[in-house]
Amino acid sequence: MNRILSIDGGGSRGIIPAVILNNIYDDTGIYPTDIFDVFAGTSTGGIITLGLSIRVPTSELVDLYLFNSEKIFEDSFWDNVMDVTHLFGAKYSNKNLGEIAKNYFGDLTLKDIHDRYNGQKIFMVPSFTLNPGKEKNENFRPVVYNSCYVKFAEEKLTDIALRTSAAPTYLPIVEKEFIDGGVAINHPALSALSFAVSKNESSKAKYCHGAPTKKGLSWDLNETKILSLGCGTANGSFIGKTDISKGDWGLWQWKSHIANLMIESNVQCSEYYVRQLLPKDNYLRLQPDFSENPHFEVFKNSKMDLDVKDVDTLEKLRDATNSYYESNKDEILKIIEPY
Repeated sequence: MNRILSIDGGGSRGIIPAVILNNIYDDTGIYPTDIFDVFAGTSTGGIITLGLSIRVPTSELVDLYLFNSEKIFEDSFWDNVMDVTHLFGAKYSNKNLGEIAKNYFGDLTLKDIHDRYNGQKIFMVPSFTLNPGKEKNENFRPVVYNSCYVKFAEEKLTDIALRTSAAPTYLPIVEKEFIDGGVAINHPALSALSFAVSKNESSKAKYCHGAPTKKGLSWDLNETKILSLGCGTANGSFIGKTDISKGDWGLWQWKSHIANLMIESNVQCSEYYVRQLLPKDNYLRLQPDFSENPHFEVFKNSKMDLDVKDVDTLEKLRDATNSYYESNKDEILKIIEPY
């Protein structure tokens, strides 16, 4: 049986999948890279995925959120003044995030990761490019960094960490090109599954190391399992009919909903198609609903933005996730059996 681990974007709420992975390790004594074969993570999930690729202890991934969120989302008076309170600049700098990523990943490349596992483990991290044509005009599009692909061999993990997590309005555009992968692929399970089952080949020898014409792994759907970890939801991405009124909306009415529409639409699409493709017992999605799940009752009326940085709140998220894990433990361990 082949296994995929997929981790959503969600800012500092990434502590939720980190805690689940730490619990899995505590219960099995087996590190995630010895359980799963393909890893896909977007934004904060991408950073966790890159951390797994170098086998950062799962407990340390939890601590990354507890003790570094305030540093990553550090605001300053003078930055606010220069940006006119974020109207003309990102809410935060990515300097601190870059330093943290550099401390973990140094100058490691995707080829280094490929070689570390002899190509037996594959790591995928989406970003989104604003100018993909380089020398000619082309439309915006996602780019999914893949440790199997020859063309990404020299891409540095530190750079990928910044590119995948550059959430618009929160963090600046990276290298005048890249923004958060969550714009198109916040729930990366479908992206990973597409690669895993693809039997397509190309006449151009630039794809997988060792099999350069192959675009995918040719897995059988019936022999593929996915554990998909979300970062929690307040389940508030909707617009009531009263608020819609006559529905004759312009920029002013849409402006506060566009971001949620972009993220939630691609999440729901990925969720739908993965469930359609995989046998029921081969897919487990863990996405705690703050408005309904009793373990997260303390957050029921909280908005829970991407930039949660209060340590007390993050500790409560950790504790709630530990309880949530225990209530779903049997299903979780079943999806990864035999481990």
